[in-house]
Order: sequence, then structure tokens, then C-alpha cells
Amino acid sequence: MFAVKWLQKNNESTLIGLETYNPSILKEIIDEIDSKYFYAAIDCSEYEMQTALTERIHLLEKQNDAVCRQLSHLILEKQPHYQRELAKVLELQEINGTAYEECIEARRSLETLMRCIVEPRAIVIRNSRRRLRLKSVLETLKKIQALQNSVKNVHRLISNHKFCEAISMHRKICQLTDDFKTFNCAESLQQSLRAVNVKIDDTLDNVLAESCENFNPGSYSLIQKAYERLGSTMTIVAQLQLHYTAKIHERAAKVVVEFTGTSYSEDHKNITEFERLCESLPVNSLVRVLSKLAKALWSILVCYHRTALWHECAAKSVKDDTRDTDSAINNDQDLESELEVIHGPEMVRQWHGYVASKLSPNRGRVWMDVVSRVKPLLSSIANNAKQLGFEEIVATLNIVNLLVRVGKEFAGHMSFDLLEVLKNSIRGFFGEFHRKHMERLCLFLDHESWEYVPVRHGFSLRDLHEFNPLAEIFEQSEEKPNATDSSTSEPVSPNREKIFIEPYECKFFDLDLRPSEETEVKNVEGSTSLSPQATVNGVDNDKQDRSSHNTASNNPILASTTIEVLRLLGRYIQMMRLLRPIASDVMHSIGQIFDYYLYVVYCLFGRSLASKEETNQLPEHLRKTLTRISTRLIASAGHPSVENGSRFVAPDCIIPSSSKAQDVSTTTSLQLATMDDINSCLRRHIVGVESLVYLASVLEKDLLPHIRECLPESKRGLLGAFRDQSLVTTLEVRETTARFLASRVLTQLFALQGHNKQDTKIDSAHLLRQMISTNPGWTSKIVATEPSAYLQSVNAVILRFSSIIRSCSEPCPPQQAVKSLWMGAMAFISAEFLEGLAGVNDCTEEGRSQMLLDVQSTALLCETESRIRQFVNLNLLVDYIQAYFVPTRDFANWLETTGVNRYTQKQSQGLANCLARGDKNIRQRLLATVTSAYARYYQQTSALPPGASTNGIDLHA
Repeated sequence: MFAVKWLQKNNESTLIGLETYNPSILKEIIDEIDSKYFYAAIDCSEYEMQTALTERIHLLEKQNDAVCRQLSHLILEKQPHYQRELAKVLELQEINGTAYEECIEARRSLETLMRCIVEPRAIVIRNSRRRLRLKSVLETLKKIQALQNSVKNVHRLISNHKFCEAISMHRKICQLTDDFKTFNCAESLQQSLRAVNVKIDDTLDNVLAESCENFNPGSYSLIQKAYERLGSTMTIVAQLQLHYTAKIHERAAKVVVEFTGTSYSEDHKNITEFERLCESLPVNSLVRVLSKLAKALWSILVCYHRTALWHECAAKSVKDDTRDTDSAINNDQDLESELEVIHGPEMVRQWHGYVASKLSPNRGRVWMDVVSRVKPLLSSIANNAKQLGFEEIVATLNIVNLLVRVGKEFAGHMSFDLLEVLKNSIRGFFGEFHRKHMERLCLFLDHESWEYVPVRHGFSLRDLHEFNPLAEIFEQSEEKPNATDSSTSEPVSPNREKIFIEPYECKFFDLDLRPSEETEVKNVEGSTSLSPQATVNGVDNDKQDRSSHNTASNNPILASTTIEVLRLLGRYIQMMRLLRPIASDVMHSIGQIFDYYLYVVYCLFGRSLASKEETNQLPEHLRKTLTRISTRLIASAGHPSVENGSRFVAPDCIIPSSSKAQDVSTTTSLQLATMDDINSCLRRHIVGVESLVYLASVLEKDLLPHIRECLPESKRGLLGAFRDQSLVTTLEVRETTARFLASRVLTQLFALQGHNKQDTKIDSAHLLRQMISTNPGWTSKIVATEPSAYLQSVNAVILRFSSIIRSCSEPCPPQQAVKSLWMGAMAFISAEFLEGLAGVNDCTEEGRSQMLLDVQSTALLCETESRIRQFVNLNLLVDYIQAYFVPTRDFANWLETTGVNRYTQKQSQGLANCLARGDKNIRQRLLATVTSAYARYYQQTSALPPGASTNGIDLHA
């Protein structure tokens, strides 16, 4: 009516048109009217004024923009001229600077020429004059020194056991003294030289005995030359055998007596007295005694080996022997004429061959003497094994294994009886050691804050002290892939294993426990993230701060407990390599350590195992693994299996009834009150789970190949079982815990959006499904062109979740961890969407299109932010929405073929409510069809109903 009155006042022609009452013309006129005129509260004059002002403002803005553009164009036209003038000024300035520098350089060149030409020539002339004067002085001093020090030189040569040189020097001095007969010192010199022969006879036997502990080819060749000159060559074999046996007994007794605090006597060489000495040794000095004894006996064996080799080489060539002798006397050509050949070359060759043939068969006898002195000490160590530390046991096994190798190479004897002495005692020691360190691991995990421990770029196991003894193994494993020809790589290992080679060092018998003890102290004190950092990488915080984001992303994510576990694995592998008979027991303990760590990490960051319903939601492999660990490895305190060390107590942080567990659950993922709590929880989750994944990766790729070599053939199946039952499960732990964390974080983000304040009756854990099920747009009759309003909150939460993941820089999560978090988030969203849509009891066809638009919009946002294609369970959601168009007569068939296999009974009931379209009779019939279909399905499959899952979707499929 308002429009008609207005037309009557303003336009008579329009009134004439209205009289005919053409509806299309009337509708067109009404549509042309601005919609704001239809509001009752509008002020038409004010609105017209505002519209005019707005149009005027737009016009002025366009004019202002045109003026600015013209001004800018004029400025740009003048710019080239200004640049040309500025370039000329700069060029002139540069020319002036170049001229100034050339002047300075010219002056410097003049000064340099002065120093290089004048001063060096003057110095050369001065030094030449000094050289001529010093030459004349030196010649005079040499003659005087030769006369004054002749007696001292001869006695020094005798003291140094250079007998042939002493004889040659004696002859040379005699010739020189003829030219200085007028000097009084010549007579005393002749008297001293006459006493040389007497002194040689007294010292030769002592020198031969000393060669049993300190063999010197030069000295030994001179001794042989001296015996050749004296004519007593055939007695040297018997003398050597007696000296070596005596030295073994003497050195062993002296080493043991040194640690007992008693004085040495000849009775200690007796085997009975020696065993008594070993039993009286203090426990804390047993390993040091073994190390020192092994080094002493090793030096004697090396001397015996080198003596035999020397005689073998001498028997092959007399010329080689002559060259050795010449080199021992510094190749003095003046002395060659003095070395007379007492016997013929053939006789000398036969003599050396005889000595070598006697020394080689007697190697076994010498080695048995060595074993007889080592066994009593090993028995004493075996009796006190439980009182020793791990490093001492490892050092003992290292020494014994090296002695076995020495015996095999020296005499061809495989002295495994030395290891058998320690086998049972070390097995008992290791059982107690494993029990104590499992308790210690429990303590570490109980106090673990799951903070990131930064390590240097390129961190590897060899950066840990416990893996230093295994460095050779890692080097060999790295060389094998690089070798292009098997023939070039095979000969390397024998050379590495050979012991009796130059320079005959005995560093592998050295004992150094100090570094490991210091590390042990640091670990016991419960180091924070800074302490392991200093121990692991040796890089200060400044260098860590300068590292780039990409470098940090490539570094392993470790917690302080992870480093402790790696160190423990290094010790266990050392034990496996050193005592192969108990390698299978050690492998079982390694599996227990990893399973214990896996179980604790899952209990901290995964779903609770207290309820059977939540346990049944886990993947089958993971569920079986956790069940196996909880029944075979975990027990309560005071349980008999805990007392005997076969099972272990779980940390308080994962025991539901303990206060420690409540504190940990508050700080992990169950209560996330603020964004800081969410970020902190995400960082702890990444550190905990990714440290487990890194530990599994290190075991599978780096350690299991070496462990396999330590195990006997019959026990190598343990590795396959360990890999399949434990290591593979870590990926499922990552995915399961990531989905659990994502669901908790998203739930809390929805709560932080403020939705839980709108309706206190809404469960905060299911805000999204409540928003979906109560959306009024499902009953709309308008075709959907844009997403529903509630998706603004959903999109905000998704973007916030993406921002949280991207902002996590320390530690930088690996790509697989980020993918697992996004997969969990999308699985949670899809499950909530499905449950929310199942809660809709009435909808239209347009409402179903709105549902499809909402799902696709959310899926597109998730795919864009996560870069994962495609959205989790997208087909399941789309098929559920499109099932609305299934005819009611075909609904029973659809349930049998699709519904019962993909959707829960509750979801199918929600679909039945919508298909009824408000008809009560159809609704009751469809609901009865759903009930009967699922009853038959449960009866046929005898399986747990899908309704047991809170989401209705198997998130772990």
C-alpha cells in the first residue's frame, strides 16, 4: 500500500499502469526499490544524504589518486638526470681515492725494497764470517773432547750394552793415542781399555736376561755377535728358556706383591704361594692387578716372539744380519773393516736355524706358564664378581678376551678355559646389574620431565662414552657399503685382528675407569637436559643457538632418560661381545629395557589401559604387545617375581592410584587449561614419543646387526621376535598417542573458544558433535551456498591447531610426527562429524546438501593446512550423508550390504529418523529394521559391537 500511495503522488503514468494490474510489472517495480526503504525505522532523507556523500567521497578519492600518479610520473622523469650527476660525482671521488692509495703503495714499496735488498746482504756477509771462525774453533774442540772423554765413552758403551761398538771404539782410540803419547791421559785410557774384555764377560748374561723383558734387535744382534766372538753360541738356547720361565714367574709375583703391601721374596714364585697371594688381594685392586699382570706378561711374550723372528730372519740371510748390525752402529763406514767374520756364512746360518727351531716348539710351554699365572687371579676375580663394578667387569673381560687372542696367535692355543673361569660368576653379576639398572631406569622415568635435550649436528652413538669400545665395529660396518670389490675388503679384517705386529704396543691392556666413573656420577645425580647435553655433544649453548632450524630438524629428539637407555645398551652390547656364552641372556635384558621404556611412554602419552573398552580400541599388534609387557614384565611392589628380578615395578607416574601419576596426568594431556599448557603438552609428547621412535630406529638399523654377530646361531631367532613384537610397535605407538593427543587438544581448543560457557549441560568432550546435531540449518528449505555458521568456530580451531604445530620449534617435530598428529586430528573431526550427523533426527534434502558442503569445506581446510590427501574417512562421511536418498523400501537391503559393516547401530538409527521424514509409522518400522539387522550381524560375527567405540569409527584401521 505504501508503494501505491507513493506512486500516486509522483507518477500518474505509473498509476495508469497499476490500474491494469500486471503482476510482473508490479514485481519488477518493487524489486528496483532499495531494500533499506522497507525498514520501518529508516530515515529516507538521511539515507539519501549519506548516499550522496558517499558517492562524492568516492569521486574525490579517484581525483586524489589521479593527482598522485601524475606527480609521481613527473618525479620519475627527472630521476635519470639526477642519477647521471650523482654518478659523475662518485666517479670523481673514486678516482681521487685510487690516486691516494697508489701514492701510499708506492711509498710502502720503496720501504720494502730497502729492507729486502740492503739488510739481507749485510746479514749474509756477517753470518759467513762467523761460520768460518766457528769451523776452526770446532775442529780444535773435537780433538780435545776426543781425548778427554775417551774413557767415559768406552764405559758408557759398555753400560749401554754396545759391546761391538765398544771394541771398535777401543781400537780407534788406541790409534789416536799414538799421536798424543806426550799427554798423561793416554796411559790411563790404555788401562781402562784393557779392562773392557773382563767387564763384557760379566755383563753378557745379565743383558741376555734383560732381553726377555725388553727386546731390542740392535742390542740383541750385538749380543749374538759377542757370543760368536766368545765361541759360546750353542749354550744360548738353554739360557733363553731358563730366563723366560724365570722372568714370567718373577714378574707375576712382583706385580701381585706390589698390591698386597708385602715384600717380595723368592718363595712367591712358587705356584701355591702365588695362589695365596691372589686370594689375599683387596677387591678394589683385582682388575688393576690383572691389567698390570697382562701388560707384564705381554711384554715377555713379545720379546720371545721377536727373538724367534730375529733368528728366523738371520737364518735366511747373513747379509740381512750384516745390514742390521751396520744399522745398529749407525752405519759407520770406518767400523766395517773392524768387524771380522769369525765363522763362515753357512755355519752362522745353521746356528741361527738351530736356535729358531728350538724356540718355536717351546712357545706352547711358555704360554702354559703364562696361563698358570693368570688363572689364580681370574679365580679370585670370579669369587668377588658381585662386589665389582660394571666397568671393572668389562675391563676384565676385555683383558681375558685379548689374552685368548694372544694365546691363539702366539702358540696356537684357544684358551677358552680362561673365559670359563668367569662364565658363571659374570652371569650372576649381570643378573644383579640388570635388576639394579632397571630400578634405576624406573627412577629416571619417574622423575623425567620430558624436556628436549639438544645434541650437536650429526650426533651418533659413537659420541657416547659407552660406545667407544665398539668404534671398530661401526667403522667396519661403514666400510662395507663403501667397498666396491669383495676382494679388496676381505683381507682387511685379518690384519686388524693380528696382534703380534709392529710396533708391538700393549695399549689394549690399559685400564682407564675414570671417565666412565665421572659419567656414572652425573647420571646418578639425575642430570637435567643441560647435563646430558654437555656429556653427549660437548657443544656450548651459544653454538646451539646459532644452529639453523633445518639443522635442528635433522637432529634426533632425545630426553635425558633416552640418553641413559642408550648408554645402558652400549654397556650391554659390550658384555655380549666380551662373553659370548651369556649373549642370549643379555639380549633378553635389552628387550626388557626397550619394552619397559615403550610401556611407560605409552602409558604417559596414550589412552588409559585401565578400562577394557579403551584397550579394545587399540590396534591388535599394539594391544598384544602392551598386554605381553604388562603380564610378563610389570608387577607390583613386593611381588615374588620382582624380588627375583624376572619382573619389575612400574614407575609411580603411570600407576593410577599414586599421587605422582595424578601430577603427571595433570601436566601431560588430561588437563589443558591454557594455550601454554597445550604447547607444553605437545612438546613433552613429541620428546617422549619421538625419543622412543629414535631408540627403536637405532636398535634396528645400528645395533641389531652387531648383536646378531654376538649371538650363537641357535639364538638368532630372538632378534626376529624382538623386531616383530617390540620395534615395529613403536610406529603404532606414535600413531595411537598422536591421535589421542590430537583429540584432547582439539576438545580443549573448542572449550577455549567459549562454547562450553553457552550451555553448561553440554559435555565439553563432545562440543563439536553437539554443535553439529543442534544446527538449525538441517531443516532449511533453501539450497546451501555457503557453510554453516558453526564452521567458523571449527575452522578457527583447526587453524589454531595448525598454528600450534608450526610454532613447535624446540624440538622441531619430524615430518612423520606432524603427519600422525594431523591424521589423529582429522580422524577425531571426522568421528565427531559422523556422531553429530547421527544425532540429527530431522532434516530436509537441502539440509543434506548443507551437511555435504560443511564436510567438504572442513576437509578442504584440513587438507590445505596438513598437506595430506585425503581427509580421513571422507568417503565414509559422504556416503553417510548420501544415504539419506536411499528409498525406504531399499533401506533394509542397504543395511545388510553397507550399513552394518561401516556404521554403528546408533548412526544407522539416526539415519532412519531422517529417512522417516516426520512419519512416525515409517520411523518405527525403520528403527525395527535397524535393530534386527544389527542383531543378526552381531550374532553372525560374534564380535564386539562397533557401538562400543565412542566415535563410531575405528581410528586405528
